[in-house]
Amino acid sequence: MRAGGRVIEVRGSDSIPAPRTNVVLHRIGRDVQGPVDSMRTDARGAFHFRFAADTSAIFLLSARFAGIEYFSPPVHTDPALPDTAMVLIVSDTSSSVPVATGSRHVVVSRPGQSGGRAVLEIVVLENRSDRTRVAGDSLSTSWSAPTPKGAVGFQPGNGDFSPEAIRFAHDSVTLDAPIGPGEKRVIFS
Repeated sequence: MRAGGRVIEVRGSDSIPAPRTNVVLHRIGRDVQGPVDSMRTDARGAFHFRFAADTSAIFLLSARFAGIEYFSPPVHTDPALPDTAMVLIVSDTSSSVPVATGSRHVVVSRPGQSGGRAVLEIVVLENRSDRTRVAGDSLSTSWSAPTPKGAVGFQPGNGDFSPEAIRFAHDSVTLDAPIGPGEKRVIFS
């Protein structure tokens, strides 16, 4: 199998190659997962891997840039359709770039026997800058929003962030993960 492409850095309203960026090929299987191979991009930000296909696993690429790991969608493992033009988009970081709520969708169920209602929220975050939003320090978060008073039974969902990065505390939901440029979804109930 082959997988390759380029790592591109967002800079202002432009994009440039990200030379000498470390790219890792990961295998994620039911019993075994981890890095398979790694390499640095060339002067054009290009990289390429050859690996043995495994139908019991998925393969991902990641690029580490400015302390943040950026992941690709799953790599195709059909030899007739190799992923040789993948683009990993990376950016510098900032703790001060604004992140707006592009939309917030709230689905409320009928009352249960106890009178309580299940609530599903899908929040679309918009980072309109060329930088990845990070927390300012270990005590802050990259994003937070209020929740209704008396909310209980918090469950993080599968949006664009790991459920482990989404937390509920007192009267708000917080995100402890970098927020890259563009739109990202936070899902919780």
